[in-house]
Amino acid sequence: MNRSKTSQREPIIPPERVVHLYQGRLDLPDGQVNEFRDDLTAEERSLIDRRVTPELRRRATVSRGLLRHCLGTALEIAPSSVTINSGKHGKPILGDPKDAASLSFNLSHTAELWILAIAPANRIGVDIETQREETDWDSLVSRYFSTREAQDFSRLLPNQRKESFFRTWCAKEAFLKARGTGLATPLAAFDVEVDPEQPLRLHDVRLEGESAEDWWICPIDGLDVPGAVAGRGREPSVERFTLPI
Repeated sequence: MNRSKTSQREPIIPPERVVHLYQGRLDLPDGQVNEFRDDLTAEERSLIDRRVTPELRRRATVSRGLLRHCLGTALEIAPSSVTINSGKHGKPILGDPKDAASLSFNLSHTAELWILAIAPANRIGVDIETQREETDWDSLVSRYFSTREAQDFSRLLPNQRKESFFRTWCAKEAFLKARGTGLATPLAAFDVEVDPEQPLRLHDVRLEGESAEDWWICPIDGLDVPGAVAGRGREPSVERFTLPI
């Protein structure tokens, strides 16, 4: 899978078999936060205003505003004109059928880091996570990973476990987000490569009508946090950009 070096560019709809990743920040100046808020719908603002702290409200405003900016730029319409709906399991999707036929997207954020994946009308999922210090990795793995993943994890060296856990978690989240089912799909219903020394990939998918060969998955390298992007179809080229905002 080809990956480009990160550079700056405004979003566009990528060509077939290309995925674009756009990286941004949520800790923007108040003026930009207010500009993003102006692009949101009344419903979006109402939901954001229910967040408990100013920090959470600011992050939610910028996250939604960045999404509208990127989708509007790619579709060549005003950010406020982008129609965003929720899928059956809560995944944001484009509400205009014509737009949805040309562009698929998924986003993730952790702390102040934000990332958006754009693909040409195909299933796509992305996830980034802040690494936390844990002591009982085996308990977390037993609870969230599949039997095969837990067995593979138990054979890792102690100094590999933290990296492995978060790489695996991001991969599993990205796959579920690409499917559009989220945690409605059991985390143990599929296996990903746990060993951080091996290429990241799906080993098995035990879901009706699905096969590991129908999906691709890869880590997002070069971030301060672990990340992964996944999609359905043939293996694409992944190109990365930093938003000029």
